[in-house]
Amino acid sequence: MKTRTLATRAIPSGGTEAEALFARIPVATSLCGLSRATLYREAGRGNLVMKKAGRTTLVCLTSLRAFMASLPQAEIRPPHQKAG
Repeated sequence: MKTRTLATRAIPSGGTEAEALFARIPVATSLCGLSRATLYREAGRGNLVMKKAGRTTLVCLTSLRAFMASLPQAEIRPPHQKAG
């Protein structure tokens, strides 16, 4: 079974890891937890950068990180105390 790294690619000459610049839609959805439809909607709003390479749509991971960082912090209330 072949394993795959989602967010890094090996550099052939240096032997170190480099961060990927773009990812296909299924990889981007698994990285951020958002749906395919949400990624396209946000790209349409100008919040994400997408590129086309033939029939393949690629998401710019820098713009994906910036978009995720721009989202508001979740405000989670503490659980209710049971009476009595």
